[in-house]
Amino acid sequence: MTGITTHPVLYERQFGVVEEDRHYDAPQVIEDDVWIGHHAVILPGCRRIGRGSIIGADSVGTRDVPRYAIIAGSPARVLRERFSPSVQAKLEQSRWW
Repeated sequence: MTGITTHPVLYERQFGVVEEDRHYDAPQVIEDDVWIGHHAVILPGCRRIGRGSIIGADSVGTRDVPRYAIIAGSPARVLRERFSPSVQAKLEQSRWW
């Protein structure tokens, strides 16, 4: 609230707003066929969103999302899987994407 802006562009050490730069060694990955609901927030702790997963509206993703999982809540948690393990295996084998 005391910074000159809330935009993250200035949150680098060179601008004097933060003491150190934040770096993530691995990029955030969102795999194929993912549905992210309206107003969902994906925090930096969530590095990978697995193929075929669903993130519910207004959810806060704090950690990785398994493939074909349905997550929701704040913080988001796995509610269930979209498909049985055998169907998931067939989808992966098909490589339809």
